[in-house]
Amino acid sequence: MNRSLSGFILPLSLTLFAIGGVACDSHDDHDHKEVEDHFAEAVTDACTHLKNGPAKAHTLTKDATGAPDMTVEHHRLDLTFVDVGSGQGGVGTWKSGEETDYVLLMSADVPVKITDASGAEVTPEESLKTPSACPEAAIAHKVELPVGTYTLTFGPSTDTGVKAVVSEVGGEHDH
Repeated sequence: MNRSLSGFILPLSLTLFAIGGVACDSHDDHDHKEVEDHFAEAVTDACTHLKNGPAKAHTLTKDATGAPDMTVEHHRLDLTFVDVGSGQGGVGTWKSGEETDYVLLMSADVPVKITDASGAEVTPEESLKTPSACPEAAIAHKVELPVGTYTLTFGPSTDTGVKAVVSEVGGEHDH
């Protein structure tokens, strides 16, 4: 009888171990989907501000000297470009008060480069052209920003400006 029971326990243990491994993989996928859901929610929230404001107007500068501080969440930034030699564009700054992901939603798909205080480029983790959650937007970028001040360089472009919203991914507020 013991021999029969031990012949049953080993295969059962291996089966349970295998099922546990699949469950972990499944859980990892769930966490990844949750992060994607937060990005989609942030795009939807930012879209509300892209359409309805409130708006804050800024005229960008040709370089970082005198660049406007565009740090205001849950507002639409109405950015006016300047001549940058090879087209229209400009520079503004953004201050991240905490290390988190942000969404940058723009009404036009103009080139944008984000650099930290040391001049190192910060690459978006994800970019969506004409996000389904916001057909009014041409592009949404998700970027992780540690605490600090960042320079956003727009252009060159043939556009004379862009409407943009920077919003924390997963951040909550009332409209």
